[in-house]
Amino acid sequence: MSFIEALRHPPLLHAMAVHFPIVLAVAGAALSLCAAVFAKRKSLLWLTAIAYAALVAVALITVWTGERAMSAAPETLPEEVWAHIEAHESAAGTVWIAAAVAAVFALLAFIPHARTGLIMRLITCVAGLATVGLVGMTAHRGAMLVYEHGVGTALVVTQAAAEGQTAPPANASDAPAAETAAVLSQVVFQERVWPIIEARCLDCHAGEKAKSRLDLSTLEGLLRGGNKGGPTVVLGDPDSSVLIQYLEGTRQPRMPYRDDPLSEEDLAVFRDWIAAADSASR
Repeated sequence: MSFIEALRHPPLLHAMAVHFPIVLAVAGAALSLCAAVFAKRKSLLWLTAIAYAALVAVALITVWTGERAMSAAPETLPEEVWAHIEAHESAAGTVWIAAAVAAVFALLAFIPHARTGLIMRLITCVAGLATVGLVGMTAHRGAMLVYEHGVGTALVVTQAAAEGQTAPPANASDAPAAETAAVLSQVVFQERVWPIIEARCLDCHAGEKAKSRLDLSTLEGLLRGGNKGGPTVVLGDPDSSVLIQYLEGTRQPRMPYRDDPLSEEDLAVFRDWIAAADSASR
């Protein structure tokens, strides 16, 4: 696989990206300690601030590549593994915050007051060490996912394919979705289902960059499904519908991802809408 091809492969892209936060976190901590010891060398403070500013950017990019890698993970992973993935992503989301704090205090250390400057440099050191700890914890969780559970490796993908979890082609026909839409109540969809989708789902699942290629901005897109699980709705059977399974958490990760689950009332709206299609299709 060429370098360009690797950039198009989410797990490999993430595997490349994760090394940069480690390097920058260690470099930032070392620079902050040197800046505290050699207080007269202002260039060390500038280098510290630059290192942590770069770490903020790199950490955000790494989170983004991680989300793309997660969308490519097979849905057959055990719930325990999905819990580890979510913990890994939560830890990764704190790295850029800690780095930003360290960068701000490094800049505050330029205040022309000896005691204040010293305090700011010491706080920068503490923030830097905390950042190293967070990066180390995140890296440890990621390593456990790869080396213990095989997440992101060819073995897991091959096993998923063997179990029939292959993704539908991106250019799949919209005809089945259109036929299903004709049976499902579009009035109920517009009045009751759509407001929930609009409020809770479209941040991630809309347009050409919809995660898992699941575009919920139209009824046809919802029914067509994405690259995980296939069509989202089984007429008259909410329990067998992939949409319900993800919303209720019987398939992982539960949706909306990393957000509060839908209320029982909202889930009932989706269930009733799908169940009503059974009688409408007769």
